[in-house]
Amino acid sequence: MPRLSRWFGLSLAGAILAPSLVAQNAATPMQSVARSSSGGAGRPIAPTDIKNWNSIRQNALSNDGKWFAYTVGAAESDLTLVLRSTAPGAVETRVPVGATGGSIQMSGDSKWMGYLITPNRPATGAAGRGGRGGGGGGAGGRAGGAADTVATPAANASRLVLMNLASGEKKEFNGIRRFSFNSEDKPTWLVMQAGGAAAPAPGGGGRGGPVDLFGGSGGGTAGGNADLMLYNLATGERQNMG
Repeated sequence: MPRLSRWFGLSLAGAILAPSLVAQNAATPMQSVARSSSGGAGRPIAPTDIKNWNSIRQNALSNDGKWFAYTVGAAESDLTLVLRSTAPGAVETRVPVGATGGSIQMSGDSKWMGYLITPNRPATGAAGRGGRGGGGGGAGGRAGGAADTVATPAANASRLVLMNLASGEKKEFNGIRRFSFNSEDKPTWLVMQAGGAAAPAPGGGGRGGPVDLFGGSGGGTAGGNADLMLYNLATGERQNMG
């Protein structure tokens, strides 16, 4: 039954969000593909149209079915994370997450959501000039204060945003490339791996609970070393496991 209810919740969320995504794409150059200025006549889709077409990259549904999040963006643009309640008429929240950000995870108790913000894509002809991940102001949210630096971030390092879904309060951790909650049901700790660039995000399926607690492939970092960090969700206690 839990799996069936999650499937139903995801289907319902998709139905709610579909008009929003269609409206967003309607504002792109694809709008002009369907008709010419002479009225009604179409034209073949060009490569530039495909590059500018927004598509969903990742998605996550909370176990209680009340929250749905996804990242959206064009093939060669920065991504935006979209979060909204599945309740009718809910207002969505949008946060820029950079070129490869996202990696959305929701805790098994549906209380927390974590995601990564990465540097933006470099401007054309200015490779390597990309700044820190977009949306710093939005990611700061209502948490107040500066982000905690749990490692010395490299120039291409990402940062983790931990969000309380009920209150909207956010806490940031610099230099984090991977993270996971320690339990599928009622997590008490957030496990973070620091150092280097963000690990590739999984293709969807970011529902509550840990992925592999870093037991899979890709455990190394760009800098050649990594720190394992623990954050207590209830008390805010932090431990560096080295």
